[in-house]
Amino acid sequence: MRIKLTAPDESLPGDIDEVVLPNKVGREYLLKLQEKARQERERQSLHRSIKLKNLDAANLSSMEETVLDNAVRPQASRQSSLPDVPLTPEAADLANRLRPLIKGRLAEANKVPVSVLVWGPGIDSSSPLSSTRADLRSRLRQEGHAAFFSEELCDSHLPDSIRLQQLAQAQEFDLIVSIPATPGSIGEVHDFAADRRVNGKLFVFLNQQFIAGYSAQSLSALNSVVSNRLFYYPSEDEAAVIIEVTAYEVQRIREMKYILAGRFL
Repeated sequence: MRIKLTAPDESLPGDIDEVVLPNKVGREYLLKLQEKARQERERQSLHRSIKLKNLDAANLSSMEETVLDNAVRPQASRQSSLPDVPLTPEAADLANRLRPLIKGRLAEANKVPVSVLVWGPGIDSSSPLSSTRADLRSRLRQEGHAAFFSEELCDSHLPDSIRLQQLAQAQEFDLIVSIPATPGSIGEVHDFAADRRVNGKLFVFLNQQFIAGYSAQSLSALNSVVSNRLFYYPSEDEAAVIIEVTAYEVQRIREMKYILAGRFL
């Protein structure tokens, strides 16, 4: 995947260097995406004279920092440098019995479901991100998680408003993924981004092409270590990263739920 950013104004010092995004999401991908975002912010700042807040590398969201620190860590093999001390027959027998037990524990951990509420364009929306949202729900369910749209859970027969019902849903789910791309989905995330009861587990995907707008800047101003986390994707045509990054985050929550042997909030 190749993305070429060029400056349409002579005030910029030549073309911006080409940014090549690897095909696989991981540390290198996110570093490249971070660099691309930095270049785009500089270009928009020069053209529009808009000061963008909280978008520099020092203020990346806690999730992005976690992914950058932990994604695709190289596992250096040390076996070649270990002294060749043979096991006794009894110890070798024990080791042979331990290995399948360890694999069984890992298999058990990878069956732990995470509850994920997926917000975004409606099912019948013309937005291309509507299908991305549906694909994300399918991917998470295939991996054993309880992924739902809010509209699946809202009950029109109840006297409670949709907003109250969605708040109740958000309070009970492990993770809330928001893809604000239509008027309704933008209003949805703004309803809850400042709500301290749920914004700690709110993960928002913003289109890199519209980071200078009010909605993106407002959400960025609310972004912190303990509130909603932001991730910037390149464009609607390159929204597959939403699915991959979310799957990575959900896997981390799955592991923490198993490690802590309790509900991760």
